[in-house]
Amino acid sequence: MYKYLPITSNLQEMMVMLKSLPACTLVFDKHSNLVDINQPALRLFKTDNIQVFNERLNEIFPTHEYIKTIIQELKHGKTVRYARTIIKNADKSLAAVELCACMINGGSDLFLFQLFEMFPFKAENSGSFASYNKESEHSTKSSHPVVWVTNSNNILVMQKRKRSS
Repeated sequence: MYKYLPITSNLQEMMVMLKSLPACTLVFDKHSNLVDINQPALRLFKTDNIQVFNERLNEIFPTHEYIKTIIQELKHGKTVRYARTIIKNADKSLAAVELCACMINGGSDLFLFQLFEMFPFKAENSGSFASYNKESEHSTKSSHPVVWVTNSNNILVMQKRKRSS
């Protein structure tokens, strides 16, 4: 799993590359606004363009702060993996997806999200994700992911870790 996507000297060249990926690819800015999306993602979300997506952002994901919370984790140098959630499409149909996200390395404060539709559709652990410290994959230190879950009020919260006896 990658941690940072090196930005090319030409931002436009990088965006062309991201748009050609077969996975559903979204690029958000630091304010959680979608700035670019590829064709597979447009098809998944059943939307026509970025403006319509941004207008519906709070309807698409299970909580109002879902994308903002993930971006905050990325800003703290973490990667986000195994984010399973239910998205609501423009036609009100539901899809289960798993997403991975990382910061795009560079001065633009851009964040790459890749979504993978899950089959069969399962609602369990919807709205949850794990974030990992940068050094955790290669570190010999014992580090644990931060697991975020949706509580009964439909708000993302850190899951409390069970204590070992």
